[in-house]
Amino acid sequence: MSYIRRGRPGRGPSRYGVPSSIVYALLLVAAGCDRVPDGRRTPAPSGPSISGATRVPAGYFDMMPEWLSPDGRFLFIGVVGQPRAIDVCERREVWRPPLDAQGTWSAAWSPDSGRLAWVPGTVGGGPGVIVVAVPGGTPRNVWAELGTTVPAGGLPLAVCFGPGPRDLVVGVFGGGLPEHQWTAYLGLSIPDGAGPVRLANRALVGAAQRIPPHVPRQMLPIEGGRSTLVVGTHWTGEHLPNALYAIDPARGTVASVPRPDVSEATPSRPNDNREGTASWMGTLSPLDWGHSYLFGVESGGRGRYLFRVDGAQTRRIRRDAVPLHFPPLAALDDGSLFALSELVPGSPEPTAVTPLCRSRITVLDSRTGALRPLTDGSADDDSPIWSRAAHRVLFRRNHTEVWSVSPGGGDLARVWP
Repeated sequence: MSYIRRGRPGRGPSRYGVPSSIVYALLLVAAGCDRVPDGRRTPAPSGPSISGATRVPAGYFDMMPEWLSPDGRFLFIGVVGQPRAIDVCERREVWRPPLDAQGTWSAAWSPDSGRLAWVPGTVGGGPGVIVVAVPGGTPRNVWAELGTTVPAGGLPLAVCFGPGPRDLVVGVFGGGLPEHQWTAYLGLSIPDGAGPVRLANRALVGAAQRIPPHVPRQMLPIEGGRSTLVVGTHWTGEHLPNALYAIDPARGTVASVPRPDVSEATPSRPNDNREGTASWMGTLSPLDWGHSYLFGVESGGRGRYLFRVDGAQTRRIRRDAVPLHFPPLAALDDGSLFALSELVPGSPEPTAVTPLCRSRITVLDSRTGALRPLTDGSADDDSPIWSRAAHRVLFRRNHTEVWSVSPGGGDLARVWP
């Protein structure tokens, strides 16, 4: 689902280097079981047994970079039980789904910022991909409309628009035991109005392909929206490494994006990837819609580094590690300055007992390595996102509020609620 700090139950990077919700979901799939709220195990239904719901305190929500519309005006926030979209500039709610959703797997905006696609964690009646025009549109479950044209037993987990506002790519995972797992990427055409949804193409990944089946965690458009970049998590039997994939929805092909070389890194935890590879920990962060993206990684347990992903190429931006406490990070304007969440010196790491810590939003100059705090660290500030429309850095405070700050520092303002 999303990326919450290490140590928070069901909500963050686990010892495997991926969100605990994904670890939990994959273990449920492999075990062929489901778990009801009181902790008892019940027989799993047919198909993948993944639950998007995680136990989190009321009012907590997530913020991801792709949840901000390309024009920087609308922000989707995954409030547990009450997800919604807000207008950042006018500081008001513009859409709330008429559903009882217990979580959010994925959300994405169309390139013209006029449509929102949302994959709820759980919905009464089965899985769904909700598409709605914002503001004022009527939501439609395009997944339910596809009916028997979608792979049987699959669960939609991630979405991405591109290249046009009517084109949607959906990442699907299914299977059960590892040897039967598969991943599919569906290219959909969603017309305006009440016209029927059309399945334009599909790419299937399974045991017979060179690409291993994986759980699509995050998808962003590249090459002007003609391709899709995917962060996928796959099960190796020992740990849950992440990998990057490039999807061509028009051709229905999937290709691996090579990992950067971090040969100087030495693993410090038993479940890290082997020496010379990167354990992908961060999030994809857009520089501009459909073009270049940045990725924060932790390599071999020695530190987190910044990489730029251009198409199918990755390169390290800085040789030294950055004090990235909690992804995502945000590229400001030309991509030389980054806003990130930094743990305040002396603050303990968050745990299940004390989930909040003291962290601050800090700007990193990638050319010089200089750090400049934007907030004072008196609260738990994380998840920075750059809004071009407001020319401000949005961030989450104490997991329950959206605030903004000037990129030069100061001028703090509460955005929501």
